[in-house]
Amino acid sequence: MTAWVANGNAFLQDRFATANSKPAVDQSQDWHLINAFESGLYTVVIVKRAVVTCDANSDDVPIEDGTTTVIWALGTAGDPANADDLYYHQSANRGIQSVYLLSEYTPVTLPGDAFVRSFQMDNVVATTSTTDTVYRCMYVKLPSFSTKHHVVRVSPLITAGNVDLVHHMLLYECPSFTAAEASGLDGYVFDCGYTSTEQMPCISIIAGLELNGRSYDFPASAGYPLASNSDSYAVLELHYNNPDNAIAAGRRDSSGLRLHITPTLRTYDAAQLEIGAEVSPLMMIPPYFDRLTVPGYCSPACTTDAFPSGGIHVYAAYLHAHLLATAIRVYIKRESGNIELLAADNHYNYDYQYMKSLATPINIKPGDGIMVECDYNSASKTHYTFGGIATTDEMCLVELSYYPRIPELAMCQSTGVWEDYLWRVGATAAGYEPFLDPL
Repeated sequence: MTAWVANGNAFLQDRFATANSKPAVDQSQDWHLINAFESGLYTVVIVKRAVVTCDANSDDVPIEDGTTTVIWALGTAGDPANADDLYYHQSANRGIQSVYLLSEYTPVTLPGDAFVRSFQMDNVVATTSTTDTVYRCMYVKLPSFSTKHHVVRVSPLITAGNVDLVHHMLLYECPSFTAAEASGLDGYVFDCGYTSTEQMPCISIIAGLELNGRSYDFPASAGYPLASNSDSYAVLELHYNNPDNAIAAGRRDSSGLRLHITPTLRTYDAAQLEIGAEVSPLMMIPPYFDRLTVPGYCSPACTTDAFPSGGIHVYAAYLHAHLLATAIRVYIKRESGNIELLAADNHYNYDYQYMKSLATPINIKPGDGIMVECDYNSASKTHYTFGGIATTDEMCLVELSYYPRIPELAMCQSTGVWEDYLWRVGATAAGYEPFLDPL
């Protein structure tokens, strides 16, 4: 598509390209102009197109429910003299951008009595000379009220200049601590990566903000509960990603998040359920594969034991893996045997992650199974990639946002087999037969 505004008149063309050449005019003009105008230094063009155009010549790419990569270029030599006279944009005026075109997200209007509580790191060291992945955690005391409240929005607080460093942040609710255990906890910062000697007992996620984090609204019918008259604690976790140690050691950070809280209770208490493959070296991706699928399961036995009789209602999903991942899918296997797709991104991009809001909450009942599938491309690798928290490791996880909350349930995952891991790293146990043939 090409568009411009000249002398108050808007021009729009449906074009396509199959090589590094001037885009050709599509015989089927499927992009339609809604509005266009110039404002100062900006040109604004608002257009629409069918998701699937049924172009007879197959010149259009369908818009899928997931990540879409947009290739853009800006002309610098003024408006074209005519519709066929497109100027070459030059290499400095082009790029790519991942977007989610079919987002179902709708901002929720906050009640007038909503207020904010902020939690931020305290000028922590976020980069080192020895690793490109740093995890910092901090205990924070949650606010206590005379009556139960709901968290209805979470928004990011990113230290100026550190947008390129903060990968994601999570806020975990902790179990009840005794007075002695809680002494000195508020504001205590510790390393919470795999090499940490600290044991972090908090696993139930209150909320998270992903790479390129935006504010996150709970649905109008649900909020995360903050109990009344309680001395509750949480852990704020930040993942700092510094590929190839491009940022010098010693960069400091005070990023965090804001909780938007209301005493006006909604119908349901909301929560997060982490599903997929357990993050451990037992998750193994061999080299030289154009496509390899790794599954993770939440079994029917688990949902039977843990879910309430009416099941849970999933209203959003956050799909997460690392650099080798190319697609993530979440399926529900109903107790009847039917299989339904809950969410998918068939063009997953590690550098563009988002919370995928569902158009209608999906009910998952006791006895239903949930499966996550992650596709990986390891064709460029010459060695195994293992599961882990570093960006160069891999993950296959999905955070399901749901209601009503099940207080005792935070994760439902599957894991690999230790004997298979030991065989792959050369520590063969006597008589052990691997599940897969060696490469």
